[in-house]
Amino acid sequence: PEKGINMMLRAARTGRSTLPIKIAGAGPMEDSVRAAADNGQVDFLGGKSSSEVHQLLRGARVLIVPSIWHEAGVPLVIGEAYSAGVPVICCRIEPMVSVVKHEENGLVIEPNDENALVEAINRIHADDKLHEEMSRNARMTYERLYQPEPNIQQLLKVYTDAEAHRRGIASR
Repeated sequence: PEKGINMMLRAARTGRSTLPIKIAGAGPMEDSVRAAADNGQVDFLGGKSSSEVHQLLRGARVLIVPSIWHEAGVPLVIGEAYSAGVPVICCRIEPMVSVVKHEENGLVIEPNDENALVEAINRIHADDKLHEEMSRNARMTYERLYQPEPNIQQLLKVYTDAEAHRRGIASR
């Protein structure tokens, strides 16, 4: 439930999404997702390897990360989507909103709001100019945050700050 799959299933049940809702992965909600797929409400793709996820993202208009639980870190799939220039729809929770910027590289909705999810999906589907801009910005976000050099610089800053903090405590 914390991954927000229930919200995706409720959104699919409305029948108002103008894009097919495809769900990849395996987990405790798998029986519910299979039932929705059997009813024609979603496409259930099952568990996928990393290379299969990359292939799916290359053909995707948008990635939905509906988690309603505060994650320990940004889900890897967001970086994978951005590397493919795919905008992300996510719920307004940390740490997702630290990288998904509303109307810049994705859309941010309130948790558990299936109507907002359907509206976001339909907006990205209908507005080619917005989609193109968010796709470009998604790729730029990937270049800025997920390439080795920026990550090395961020890690060095953490070490430098930690050392400065340690010295400050030691000198007291």
